[in-house]
Amino acid sequence: TNSGRTFRVRSVPNLPSVAGCGISATSVTTIWAQCDDGNMAGDIGYSNDGGVHWRNLANVTLGEFFFGTFDPVSDNVAFFLNGEHASDFCELIDGASKSVIVGKPPHPQLSSLSFTSQSQGLALSSPVGTLGRQILYETTDGGANWKRVFG
Repeated sequence: TNSGRTFRVRSVPNLPSVAGCGISATSVTTIWAQCDDGNMAGDIGYSNDGGVHWRNLANVTLGEFFFGTFDPVSDNVAFFLNGEHASDFCELIDGASKSVIVGKPPHPQLSSLSFTSQSQGLALSSPVGTLGRQILYETTDGGANWKRVFG
């Protein structure tokens, strides 16, 4: 009402986002959401009751999820790289209650992350160089170490 000098919240939706959220269900009751908050930032949401209630996961490495890559593996485990903390490759554990740094990412900007288990996964870099090539990496130890596969 005053040209944007102050704001007032009239309602608080379960998953606040300016452009929508991507969701991944790891079971009937557990849903993970990656939401775009605008201004090149976002949040990770977690629900363990089928989406009735959500909590935003905001801790040091996950808060303000900036150009990040996120991959839930199970109800209790997810891997992520937050662009705001690009030197730390992290794992969420214990039903998303805490995160730990498990290693260094294979590339500071990942466009895709896909784990098939808590130990095995793939990461694809964002386009690199003038030709825009992407590099595919793999891990067999939960992201502690990475090996270049292609690119």
